[in-house]
Amino acid sequence: MKNNPNANLDDYFNLVREQSPWPNGYHPKEAVLKSGDQFEMALSVGQGPEYPGRFGTPTGTIRDVDYVRDNLAVKNDWKPSIDKVVTYRVKDGVKLPVLEGPVGPQVDLGMDKYLPGGAHQTQILIDRGKNLMDYLEIIDVRPIK
Repeated sequence: MKNNPNANLDDYFNLVREQSPWPNGYHPKEAVLKSGDQFEMALSVGQGPEYPGRFGTPTGTIRDVDYVRDNLAVKNDWKPSIDKVVTYRVKDGVKLPVLEGPVGPQVDLGMDKYLPGGAHQTQILIDRGKNLMDYLEIIDVRPIK
């Protein structure tokens, strides 16, 4: 509550329960990533670059694990140990539907920490049953601490 003095207890419980990737009341912008567009993504130990998640951020923004936790609001339950950042590029002839906007805050109960979010994010709207590497190519993989 001290991190969001304008919120009430119901807002806090809603944040914990809903885990929305967007700020409360925000409606993300629909967009399309086109051939050549790039973004980066933080990955966990053991998560190969060929297995991206569905949320990215503009290239050059992820500095360290603290940035991933605080600004991208990635809970420890979702990615217990983050060790790399992968830059992806949309393949030639591909259009990817996405949602874009600011990262919503999260409460990491296991770590007893409020994650404020606020960075820009892109949610890829491709079904989890599909292989994202049919749409993306890996440009760079770099370690982070």
